[in-house]
Amino acid sequence: MTQTCSDVAVSLDESLSATAPFAQAWLVIEVPGSWGRQAVSESRLPEGLGATLLERSKSSGTTVIVARRPGKSADADPATRRVWLAHTAPGGVRMRVADIADPRVLLDLDLAALARGVGQGLGERSSELALFVCANAKRDACCARIGGAIARNLAAGPSCDSVWESSHLGGHRFAATALLLPFGTVFGRLDVESTQSVLDEAQRGQLSLPHYRGRSALPRWHQAAEIAVREAESITGIEALDVLQVSSAGAVAWLPGIPAEPTEPMSEAEVRCVDGRAWRVTVARSARLPERSESCIGEHVPGIVWHAVSVTPTTPWRT
Repeated sequence: MTQTCSDVAVSLDESLSATAPFAQAWLVIEVPGSWGRQAVSESRLPEGLGATLLERSKSSGTTVIVARRPGKSADADPATRRVWLAHTAPGGVRMRVADIADPRVLLDLDLAALARGVGQGLGERSSELALFVCANAKRDACCARIGGAIARNLAAGPSCDSVWESSHLGGHRFAATALLLPFGTVFGRLDVESTQSVLDEAQRGQLSLPHYRGRSALPRWHQAAEIAVREAESITGIEALDVLQVSSAGAVAWLPGIPAEPTEPMSEAEVRCVDGRAWRVTVARSARLPERSESCIGEHVPGIVWHAVSVTPTTPWRT
């Protein structure tokens, strides 16, 4: 029997750390019914709308996905569709939720501005948790088999209003994978119990660390630094940490336009806690794994990973 991509990742003991997809903001559109492999453009959105949104999202900092209620989707298109617009940067989280009759109003959105935290005026402010579990069957068998089952199970319980099936989130080999809004935290290797734990902990403002892949608003090398501090200091507050880039000028916020990954194999970041503590974290990029399958359909990715080399307390940023 051929191993699935998730089986291979487990056999290689591939770490979840610093594997979250990079997105400073998310646009999630409710689209019931079946999806194609490229779900946003191969779905029941008005013709050409999905492809246009995907094109506009390139290099904008905003990722566009589609979602639906778990289980059998209705054949008829709904009178309205739920839409989430979430800016997920640490310390700047904000989300708006709208129910729209005509999805073409989404063409009025400025996706680059959304990624910068500029409000778009659609819908109402919301802090309600929404968990999107990847279940895109035509993209990957692991997501369909594992993610779909988890979403259907939780949809039958007390968390039914918070759980949605979603299109591709990145990282099929970590199925089941999930995105939690409004925070943009990403999780992997979930089962029913751990997925419920993610929601329960988030209701208390806490992270479920064992399945945490990283925060999508952070570049992956900053994800590695953040997770290293969380593990070293047992910090679980979702909004407890931010990560800054270290240069000759000191520690500064990472900004759009700065490359998401440094060219050097080793770099330094400063992780700051809301209580005033700070740490300098040295992170390294290395080929710790062989090239392996990203998905069950044979896409291969290099075995390059970001990992923390050292975590050192530094001068408090606030006293």
